[in-house]
Amino acid sequence: MSFSSPNNYVIIFDTNILYEKAENGCNFCEFKFNRLFQNIVDEIEERDLIDHITIAIPDVTWNELYHQRIQAYNRKNHELEKLLEVFKFPHIQYEISAFDYEVYLNEQIDIFKKKLGNYSMNVISIDLPSETRFQSIVRRAFSKLPPFEGVDKKSDKGFKDALIWESVLEFKAKYFEYKVILYSRDGLFNDILAQEYNDLFKDNLILLNKEVDVIRQIAEVQKTVNQLRKINIDEVKYYDELRSLVSFELIKDVIFETELCKNFGSQIYDISDVRETEIKNVIETTENNSTEYINFEINIQLSLTFSNFEKEEDIDLENEEVIFYIEYSFYEKSFYITKVYVLENFYNLNKRQLGGGKFV
Repeated sequence: MSFSSPNNYVIIFDTNILYEKAENGCNFCEFKFNRLFQNIVDEIEERDLIDHITIAIPDVTWNELYHQRIQAYNRKNHELEKLLEVFKFPHIQYEISAFDYEVYLNEQIDIFKKKLGNYSMNVISIDLPSETRFQSIVRRAFSKLPPFEGVDKKSDKGFKDALIWESVLEFKAKYFEYKVILYSRDGLFNDILAQEYNDLFKDNLILLNKEVDVIRQIAEVQKTVNQLRKINIDEVKYYDELRSLVSFELIKDVIFETELCKNFGSQIYDISDVRETEIKNVIETTENNSTEYINFEINIQLSLTFSNFEKEEDIDLENEEVIFYIEYSFYEKSFYITKVYVLENFYNLNKRQLGGGKFV
């Protein structure tokens, strides 16, 4: 496993987030996670964070999902057998043959894991805790420490959660510099464990139990990443790209889009030609610490021709200064012209897209 920068996060999924219930229908012919998993993947991809957020599935979760599916299959298969004993139809012939579903399910899980390997983002497994963590699990069980339920409930429930928790601790110890988000609906993962995590690693564990909170956290990651992109921006690259995007044809088209006109005496003359354009300079003009965009101004020198068609007269203006105001969106990875300054007037445009964005 590798990470591309020290500004990455790992979202660790608990079993209760991924489990696909079989009560209201289930396709036992394939294995997959429920829709919540894909929702998070889609959110990460849409926000262009595949290099900054990794999804991790503990081996404990894989094993638990496997056994839950076997139990659901056996339960539904038994229910079906009972129905077939009770109900008979003259036009339907059916037979339940012997079938090794455990072998079949293992094959389907392997197929699903290969699909995950083809995702654009990194989806990894977290190993079961090593033997060195066994004493810690035993200590938690006998002392009824979280994630075991503890003295109040007088229960040793929590063994699988303890395995996941020890896996998380071992993972963090190995990849110390990465932020961990634990996505679980299990109340056994609580503030006591978060404090233990902080004491061990001097870092905060992010505990989330709702999809909306995970999406909100992903949005916060995006803000952080965009801020770092802005801080580390190589402005020369943007300047070069802007110069290549702002062609003569584009300049002429934008000027005509403003429907530029000018009074000469008492007569109104309309723009009729643009020529001899030259980009004089490109400067970055972002005034605030936005994490979503960066602004530029492009100073252009050009010559303009204005015409009065009734008088059949043309008037040329040489070496006029025009300014294109450009906004670059980190999220959309695109440049937009937002307004134009020409002949001492501003003309707002409907965010005309220039394209680009290959440098972020």
